[in-house]
Amino acid sequence: MTRPSVRDGSPPAVNGKPRINDAAVDDSQSLTDHIYLLLRLAPNQTYLRPVTKLESTVLGDELMATVTALRRLVRRRLRLVVPGPPLRGAQLELMGVIERQPGIGIAAAGRVLHLAANTVSTLVDQLIDLGMLVRDTDPVDRRAARLWLTEVAGQRLAAGRQARMELMAGVVAGLSAAEREALTRALPALRTLLVALEPGQGDPEQGRCTTR
Repeated sequence: MTRPSVRDGSPPAVNGKPRINDAAVDDSQSLTDHIYLLLRLAPNQTYLRPVTKLESTVLGDELMATVTALRRLVRRRLRLVVPGPPLRGAQLELMGVIERQPGIGIAAAGRVLHLAANTVSTLVDQLIDLGMLVRDTDPVDRRAARLWLTEVAGQRLAAGRQARMELMAGVVAGLSAAEREALTRALPALRTLLVALEPGQGDPEQGRCTTR
């Protein structure tokens, strides 16, 4: 049987409502539980991808679709409550790096984010125009620049973290005890994936910066 197409965001439905795959075996329960979280975040939309196999390729695809949708929905909600101009994910990531390493250079920030230096330079220019960054010259190497957050940027990051914490706390509190337990059990595996994806962990592109 051909696997139902999910590219158009239209999973199988019963009586007009999204349908959870009843045939999923126990090992996929945590993923299904995680999908419930998305349905609670966006009750009028669904990013449900029914799990029909436990093969790694299928599970990986399901995982990335779910995480991507979760990030997109959270960013959308935060834009409604966090003051200031809307910022893209890459801009926020760069601001986070600079917050943790004030005075970092463009090349070093690119290595942290796995981005090419010219991509980071473009993000820096955008953030300077928005009043989020200050760029000065490195006193040791006059050819290099150092990056600093403005006070407004620091306040923006703090407000974003607070709003995200409150949003997710409310959503997670609305889950059943079993659903919260499923998310808790999944966290160690997700952290292991983060480590496995870092350059140097069997990655043929080790240390190579790419654009996004």
